[in-house]
Amino acid sequence: MSDVPQLAYIERVMKEQQEALRIAEVEREKAASALRLALEREIESGDARLSDHITHQIEQVQQALQALTTLLSERDGRMDDRFDAHREAIQKAEDSLNKRLEGMNQFRDQMKDQTSMFAVKEATEARLVKLESFQGKLLGAFGLAMVVMPLIIGLITYFLTRTAIPIDGLQQ
Repeated sequence: MSDVPQLAYIERVMKEQQEALRIAEVEREKAASALRLALEREIESGDARLSDHITHQIEQVQQALQALTTLLSERDGRMDDRFDAHREAIQKAEDSLNKRLEGMNQFRDQMKDQTSMFAVKEATEARLVKLESFQGKLLGAFGLAMVVMPLIIGLITYFLTRTAIPIDGLQQ
């Protein structure tokens, strides 16, 4: 009789552990999702600020070029030489800005890759731990069944054979 309440207690403890693991998995998923969203927002915000800064710099360079073009057009015959020199300077500045932007894009891609790898690694580790826990519980339950079942069968056999009426006793 004492085996039944203990078995029910063990089943209840196992159910509570499974529920706790489920809740922990849900909370971990929520945290990973929140982290992923925060990182994406930070990256997008940084990209927007960098794009605004670059756009502003390009506008300033273009305004300077416009002012210079006006000044040079009023000058003498050296206008073409100066204009070409400034055009090269602007091209170099744009090339430099493009290289910086490419570097930022590479950094953003690396951050996205790291974020996705973090989420996949965490999910895999959590599932592995959960699977190992379930495997241990299953082996424990089978081990317990292999010990308890022979005892139960032995007791049933003992009680059934103890109260049996001998065949010789029927003739008397």
